[in-house]
Amino acid sequence: MTDLSQTIRMVPLDQLFLHPMNPRQQVTDEDVAAMAQSLASAGLLQNLCGIEENGRIGIVAGGRRLRGLQLLAAQGWEARGLAGAIDPVPVQITRDATEARAWALAENVTHSALHPAEEIRAYGEQATHGVPVETIARAFGKTERHVRQRLKLAGLAAPVLDLLAADRIGLSAAEALCLSEDPARQIAMAETAAARGLSAAQIRGELKGAAIPASDRRAIFLGLADYEADGGIVARDLFTDDAFLEDAAKLDRLWSAKLEREAARIAEEEGWSWVETSEDSYTPWSLTDKMDRLRPEPVELPEGDAEELDRLQAVHPEDRTAAQTARMRDLARRAAGEFSEAQRETGGIVVYVNSRGELTVDRAWRKPERKKTRGGQSDGPGRDKPALPQNAVEDLRRIGHAALQVALIDQTELLLDLFAWQCEARLPSWGGALGVSLVAPLIQPEKDSGFHHDARLPDLSPNTAAPRGWDDFTAFRAQGKKHRNQVLARPLARSANGPASGPLAEILAQQVDAQRVVRKIWTPDAANYFGRIRPDLQVAIWEELTGAEGDELKRFTDLKKSERAKELEALFADASVQEALGLSRDQVKAIDAWLPEELRT
Repeated sequence: MTDLSQTIRMVPLDQLFLHPMNPRQQVTDEDVAAMAQSLASAGLLQNLCGIEENGRIGIVAGGRRLRGLQLLAAQGWEARGLAGAIDPVPVQITRDATEARAWALAENVTHSALHPAEEIRAYGEQATHGVPVETIARAFGKTERHVRQRLKLAGLAAPVLDLLAADRIGLSAAEALCLSEDPARQIAMAETAAARGLSAAQIRGELKGAAIPASDRRAIFLGLADYEADGGIVARDLFTDDAFLEDAAKLDRLWSAKLEREAARIAEEEGWSWVETSEDSYTPWSLTDKMDRLRPEPVELPEGDAEELDRLQAVHPEDRTAAQTARMRDLARRAAGEFSEAQRETGGIVVYVNSRGELTVDRAWRKPERKKTRGGQSDGPGRDKPALPQNAVEDLRRIGHAALQVALIDQTELLLDLFAWQCEARLPSWGGALGVSLVAPLIQPEKDSGFHHDARLPDLSPNTAAPRGWDDFTAFRAQGKKHRNQVLARPLARSANGPASGPLAEILAQQVDAQRVVRKIWTPDAANYFGRIRPDLQVAIWEELTGAEGDELKRFTDLKKSERAKELEALFADASVQEALGLSRDQVKAIDAWLPEELRT
């Protein structure tokens, strides 16, 4: 084995150049400036690697460091406040091209990044000395969002970071612990997570407890500003962009009070004799069961307006412009008429907050009048008894139900609209117009690195707080058939069974050529595939895709299994590695299309 210490020489900076073998030929000016700043503050922590040619040294590994040093030299070492110039430069040198190429590959594949705990503490140290986020980001070549997340983690209790450094908890678990600002609770939860192997989702669930997500309709209606102004605490998750209201009782009190105020205001402005509020996301049947629905008195539009309304309603929703739709709705409202003064004097409204957090007014209802005799009894014997026994009422309900289904048989478009709307709103089978529900087979792999869940595949879990009003359905239908069909396709696709479930599902997978989509949603990496297969298969894949032979194939074969997995991951994910290996365009295409045998039809 070569004594590496004998190959490292101190070489003047002006004798170094970027060798074509170096994979990092294209580097932005911003990256170079960030590297220069890092070198100026921390020095050169790692030597460069190069090949000696004609008395000069071509750098095959450490191209960004070389450019950063050259920028500092051009600016003047003293101008950057450096005590001494980083010149000459320590360089590990070879004259063998094969060895140099191996160094170029190893620099990009096996270079060990900082452990997350080390990176977090490094950023935290910079911040405690007043270094701005944007400066830290430039120095380390990271995004500002990445730095802010690491600084949030730097605020965790020290014992939590110790557990992270010892790999007793993962980075995602540490991120979840940031939901709590209490160091004692962070430590206790981290120790529990380490002992029980809790996932990040389980930690968030424990820490959130009874907290209410900011997406809750009550929180949307009230507004986080009003909640916080009353002393309410909002826990914001920097890593998922979620927020949680920690005081559920305070939220209940504040949003209910606002609902009452808004309901009273609307009733007074519109002149209704009474107003009821519902804390549900709809008008409950139990509230209006004994009431009569009031309808506005229709108005006969002028002849020209009536003809315009007919013309607009005859246009397919997909072909209407936004201006035409607005005009049609305005004319329809005018034609529907207004409630009379007499109706307002006896009638009232129900006000609630719908599932989207919007204040909604259900107009209008009239409460039944009950006449009393002088003695306070009902007007006549038996008037308070039901007209029919309950079993007779149930029979009539079933007959009406059957009549409804018969009437719908020929209403294909309406049925499709109802089904699509129910899918979009995720109404449960018992809460929608149709008694149907869809089941979502499990598609998230256990090792989900490299897996992309297509956002078009919807959540099919029942949404019991979903909108149920006719106005919501009318608005849905106004979006047209194209929207409806898209809505239908997504939940139906999400409910499709996999090929292993039966011959029909297998034929369906072949008909749509599901194999062509695999690499669009999944990329093999060390965690999800290459680290889980037999060592001989790792070597076979490398040989197949790179065409490696001789010394290069032996080098790869002699690596540890985990190192081979990392190199295979880099082969699939890093274009600079493919370039360093000198792969052809056809070989790169083969890598982009490659699938494990188990996924090939």
